[in-house]
This record gives sequence, structure tokens and C-alpha cells, in this order.
Amino acid sequence: LGLVDEIRKRQDRGVILVDCLTVYLSNLLLQEEMQALDAAEREERILLEVTTLGEVASKAKATVIVVANEVGWGLVPPYPLGREYRDLCGFANQRLAAYAQEVYLVVAGIPLSLKDLSLGR
Repeated sequence: LGLVDEIRKRQDRGVILVDCLTVYLSNLLLQEEMQALDAAEREERILLEVTTLGEVASKAKATVIVVANEVGWGLVPPYPLGREYRDLCGFANQRLAAYAQEVYLVVAGIPLSLKDLSLGR
């Protein structure tokens, strides 16, 4: 929690490594105040936080590297909160990738540049 403020404080450093976005999202999602909201409100608030993270990271003088796990390629979680988390991670990855200069998917130690593979580029 407080990741955006920590990046702001350290924005002049050479490199900031955030490891990992999916744990951060889990921490946000499981806050007591978030659990009092409905799923749509939780998603809106958390994605707003991710948007702010993207804006702050993209404007930082430091190189900001964010690591995230791909959680949507496995089995469908059998419980609602698990499905909500899976979807939230996917939306957050998409939103953060829009701010990134480079986005890589690493499989078996081989990095694939997703922005280079993108049809929109």
C-alpha cells in the first residue's frame, strides 16, 4: 500500500523496481474498506489507483520497472473473489501497459516485446 507515494519520493533515483503489481493489487483488494464496497466500486477505485501509478511512473526521472504475474491463463477460479481478482489483474495490466514505453511477456526466460508485436504500433 502507498506504492504511488513511494515512487514519487524516489522518482529521481536511477531505477525503481516494483515487484510485483499482482501482490499490490491483492493488498488493495483485500483492504477492509474495499471489502465493504461492491465489486464494481472496488474495480473502479483500484483501477484509478493503477492509472495514478501509470501517470506517476511515466513522468518519473527514474526508470520504473513493474513486474506482474499473468493470472488469467490458468483455471477459472471457483469463487467470486478469485474471479474478480483475475479480471482486475488483467485490466490493471492493460491500463499500466498503456503508460509504458516497453512491455514484455517473459515465457521460459525468453522476453517477447508485446508493444513490438502490437497491431496498433
